Amino acid sequence: MFYEKFDKNLISEYKKILIDNLYGDIPDSPVKILSLAKKSYEEFGGKAIVTEYLLRAITSDGDALVFPIKTCFPKGANNNKTIISLHIEKDKPLRLGWDMPLTNPSCPAEEIIDRNWNLVTFNLLEFNNNNGRRDFNNDKILYKYCPNSGKMAFFVWAVSRVVDFLFTLDEVDKKNIGVIGNERAGRIAMVATAFDNRIAFIHANCTGTTGACLFESQNKDSQSIEDVILWFGWAYNKKFHEYFESGEKMPFDQHLHGYLIAPRPISVGVASEDLFTNPSGSFDFCKAISNAYESYGKKGFIAPANFKVSEKYHDGKVGFYCRQGTHYLNRTDWNNALDFFDKNLNK
Repeated sequence: MFYEKFDKNLISEYKKILIDNLYGDIPDSPVKILSLAKKSYEEFGGKAIVTEYLLRAITSDGDALVFPIKTCFPKGANNNKTIISLHIEKDKPLRLGWDMPLTNPSCPAEEIIDRNWNLVTFNLLEFNNNNGRRDFNNDKILYKYCPNSGKMAFFVWAVSRVVDFLFTLDEVDKKNIGVIGNERAGRIAMVATAFDNRIAFIHANCTGTTGACLFESQNKDSQSIEDVILWFGWAYNKKFHEYFESGEKMPFDQHLHGYLIAPRPISVGVASEDLFTNPSGSFDFCKAISNAYESYGKKGFIAPANFKVSEKYHDGKVGFYCRQGTHYLNRTDWNNALDFFDKNLNK
């Protein structure tokens, strides 16, 4: 297995490696974040207040990037722990609860509220196209600033703008903002957490190759780098394409994201039958990043040599759980993630 020991003095170098070899530059922060509350209403029999916002990020050149989010807060919430749910839902409006179609990751909003969490939902497709086209207005603006970047850098930028907005709300505990996502949304969540220290914890679910999973751990059943390039090449920069085209060995692996996230808690979820996203590669990822947490004086990944299905490994700051079943972000995954976060809240 390839990974070097974590070195606190190399944080800037780890970021540069990922920017140069995977993502390209992440655009600069905007000079201003504006918000418009379009609609607000009670939900779940009066337990929660849902508000639909339109966010407008103003760049230094005066460009405006606009996109919607939803907040669902327990009634009377103040300085409350908050989870941002990233999802990719094509041609569907933002929705809460079990009315989401079965082809998309579910978000058990009422249970989240019952656990006294603020919920923020962000449909990434309402910020940017999830393909190689550059005709979406937000695309046009960001490519002007970062013409050689992949779209992953732009999605990561957008997640940080949501965090900017949350920092303006009294309902939100700024020390306890987390993010969760499945597959591509989980990859975006992981990269956003690596590059934004305000995000306190992350759950990456079934993320596979280019997610919380080592390249070195690929096997015959798992998603290959070729698959990633063919299907989602637009998400990454030209250098990443060149590694595939030339056959040159990449001088890095995905554990660098974990090195940047440390010492903040990270939870990794997989499914036993989801071989394409390589559960064992995610287990190796957790092993690989453990030394970074230990260097901060924290417990890292506490687990045996091999994992068992349906057994939690949540005793350290690196958590892992393999659920019985297939590719999905379900109620079990959500509750496991929130259990892990609740154990690791900042005081």
